[in-house]
Amino acid sequence: MEDKEDNHLIIIAHSCEDLAKALKLCGYDIFSISVNKSFLLEKTSNETYYLKKFSQDSLKKTLLKLDPRCKKKVLLGSGIIEKLSDYSLISGRSNFGNDEKTHKLLVNPKKLFKTLNTIDVSYPKSITRITNNKYSWLKKNISSYGGTKVSYVEDIDTKISDPKEYFQKFINGEVISVQFLVKQKRIIFHSICSQWNHKIKDKPFILGGLINRNTSKELEKKLFKIVKKICLSFKLKGLNSIDFILPKNNCNPQFLEINSRPGLTINLLSKIYKNNLLNIDQKYIRTKNKYATAIIYSKKDFLLKSKQKLRLLELSKRYDITELPYNKKKFLKHEPFCLIHSQSSSEHKTKQIIKELSNKVIKLM
Repeated sequence: MEDKEDNHLIIIAHSCEDLAKALKLCGYDIFSISVNKSFLLEKTSNETYYLKKFSQDSLKKTLLKLDPRCKKKVLLGSGIIEKLSDYSLISGRSNFGNDEKTHKLLVNPKKLFKTLNTIDVSYPKSITRITNNKYSWLKKNISSYGGTKVSYVEDIDTKISDPKEYFQKFINGEVISVQFLVKQKRIIFHSICSQWNHKIKDKPFILGGLINRNTSKELEKKLFKIVKKICLSFKLKGLNSIDFILPKNNCNPQFLEINSRPGLTINLLSKIYKNNLLNIDQKYIRTKNKYATAIIYSKKDFLLKSKQKLRLLELSKRYDITELPYNKKKFLKHEPFCLIHSQSSSEHKTKQIIKELSNKVIKLM
């Protein structure tokens, strides 16, 4: 007899709303553990738990309360998987994503680049000590997400203080990402997207948003070939994406990073694939429509007042604005506020809708 909890999925992420909605559409009963308390999460989840602040101990207690028999599946999402150090918290439960061994390999720069060399995958020159100023360099932390721990190196005497840090040659070009599912040892490609940054003086590489892009068959073939190599070598599982830099002077993509969990594209992927997002027989869809998701950041420090909260409640009824904060009063400048989504038949129009929606939300601040 099939266990009733076989279709139960616990999502643990900083923000769960879009991910919960997408996977519920795929037939799962969703149980959410979230740091961000958004307006619509509880409508999507069977049960919802909030962590005031992430810690191993608070997560352990919440999991024990939610799933004492360890029968439910677990998916670690953005903002949590990067901070988790004790995988025993989810031991005994079926892991919907990558396992501990894979994760530890991905957060170790030396092992990561050594493996990439072994499988002949190109990436920008990466070192642990700068010996000359021949190139422009970036200082990166491999546990960074959304570009939060990436910066230009101003002084060649800069040192690294964390084993997860390294220096990487800056390459001018377009950042693109490939989204895919690995399930039952099969790789199902979902989309190729272009990224843009939210420009902040001290943090110039903060992710601003993504939009699916038209890609030549030649480039698509190159990207998919590299992704297959990486998937097999790192034994990736579940929903993942890989970022590449496409240099301005050639069309040979270079590896930047692996995002070993569902990310910002989950909303647009759900619109394209609907309830077939996790279907291993699903074919790659080269849609003519353009889908985009953008992160809205707070433009200043501010306190959310009662009138503003009522206006947020109205905005939460829209399908194109998600992860709106609920029960949070204080916001810091450049802190993520919510997500906005758009779609149309052209890239220009899709980005124009993003701009108009952004202005509407920013007026609340």
